Amino acid sequence: MSVFRRQGSPFFQYAFTLNGIRHRGSTGAKTKTKAQKVESDRISKATQGQLSERKKVPTLKQFADIFTEYLQTQRRSHGTKLYYQTGIKTLMKKELAATRVDRITKRDIETTPFNGSGSHINCALRTLNRMLHLAEEWGYIQKVPKIVLARERRRTATFNADTEQAFLSALPQPWNDVFLVMLDAGMRNQEAVAIRWEDIDWEKHTIYNERVKADDTEGWVPMSDRLKVALLTRLQTREGSPPSPWVFPATRKTSKSGHISPNVSRSFSKVRREKKLPASLTPYSARHTYGTDMMALTGNIAFVGKLLGHRSLSTTARYLHPDVSAAKALIDRRNQTRSCTPAA
Repeated sequence: MSVFRRQGSPFFQYAFTLNGIRHRGSTGAKTKTKAQKVESDRISKATQGQLSERKKVPTLKQFADIFTEYLQTQRRSHGTKLYYQTGIKTLMKKELAATRVDRITKRDIETTPFNGSGSHINCALRTLNRMLHLAEEWGYIQKVPKIVLARERRRTATFNADTEQAFLSALPQPWNDVFLVMLDAGMRNQEAVAIRWEDIDWEKHTIYNERVKADDTEGWVPMSDRLKVALLTRLQTREGSPPSPWVFPATRKTSKSGHISPNVSRSFSKVRREKKLPASLTPYSARHTYGTDMMALTGNIAFVGKLLGHRSLSTTARYLHPDVSAAKALIDRRNQTRSCTPAA
């Protein structure tokens, strides 16, 4: 049982589920104590069958507003909430958004066109799945249609000393420093651009990643010596009155977030073309290199999973790449013992 305020409204709202029926509305009270009394009265009347509310089934777009409101009351990590918000943005661009939630079928979902990578598509599908399960719990629908996730292509490309230096020597600022954060702290691009100066502990050589997805991680990641030098240089040269709280502040005053966009791909692709480097090297390869190197150096999958902010060890296991060169040596040794010779 809880009451909450909607953005732009001076009144507290109530929302509770009883016997599969969702009850929600305004308490008409501006103080939390009075609002809680109103909510208790509504619950009592609903229990006695005296509260009759017309149950109008919302469209997916309307339910997205309810879901967003619901998320704000949940003890979820900031990263999880951002993940669902990204999924909602994708879904709201589709015709499916205008469909009532009780009329969304498996066929509707399967025939809805999605663009982008498998992970981007699955972000929308997982969000839709979560929304429909809540709609079922709240009595809007009878059964959630089966949702089949898209196949995600595993990103396995990593940087070596030469390709890493090629990008560090050619990427313009601020993307050079963003890339270095991803490479040495293992952050995703959207996490790297959202660092605040207050998130950095200079003495302990750590950075707090507020947007980490996993709920059970502390969020602190190590800061290498070269990354510390780069960020200190940025700190000493920052401008503005007062100076921006963001390490990578937006150049436009109209920016809603206050920091630069996480889209590093354009600058990255330009350098890749100029240096004639493999197309498989993407900005995310920096994070993948971090995870792969940490796994090779420590062999501790749980430790690496915590650093990367993974929810499950199965995700971290993707960084366990077999030593292909060692496998070749074993095959050659086997062939020698069998005296195998190539056919003429």
